[in-house]
Amino acid sequence: MRINSKIVLFISVMLLTIPCSQVFAATGVLDQKQETWGSGIQILSTEPVGQSFIPTLSPLGTVEVFVWTQNPGQGDDTITCRIRDSTIGGTILGTASQSLTDGFGGTGSGAGAWLRFDFSPPITVTPGSTYVIELDANVATFGWWFQNGGNPYPDGGMIMVGGSPSATVDSTFRTYLPPASASVGGVVSPVDKLAVLTPYLALIGLIAVVSAFYVIRRRRD
Repeated sequence: MRINSKIVLFISVMLLTIPCSQVFAATGVLDQKQETWGSGIQILSTEPVGQSFIPTLSPLGTVEVFVWTQNPGQGDDTITCRIRDSTIGGTILGTASQSLTDGFGGTGSGAGAWLRFDFSPPITVTPGSTYVIELDANVATFGWWFQNGGNPYPDGGMIMVGGSPSATVDSTFRTYLPPASASVGGVVSPVDKLAVLTPYLALIGLIAVVSAFYVIRRRRD
């Protein structure tokens, strides 16, 4: 009796799909987003600058914003992201920073890259309440892309020079649960790391057994 190598490959591929949902939970869950853009502003010259949003999940672990090098040659910078309660002048709930080199995200109208800020510890937020993502720069190198008009994110608005959130303009952003959390009906539950690894361990063991059996059968035949 010969065991076709294609059978071994088929079993391996099928088993690799088992833990996909668990791994997805371990990478962070997207909550709020506004990903369209057509205009941009310089971060430094429009401070205080931000975007209000309303989360549906808690806690807040990561924020991403879509930025680019608006004025190349102005130098490297450290961009700080603050999460504020309710308004651009509200209580600071969390802060994270990223050091960027001049040229990050490229230059020109079609340039851009998602800049990620991870908050440690994650920020406890109240689903349904308003919060603000604020960006802070030190030099005039980087810009933040936004969508001018159409109100692409109805649950918030862009804030420039410390004003009120716009009713029609929204900055680009994404918010995520922490990587170690998964959402279950709006409630955050911790992910069991052993549960994530178990399918992989089982897969390795099964492949080893099948491979050994296959080699033994071939020798006998």
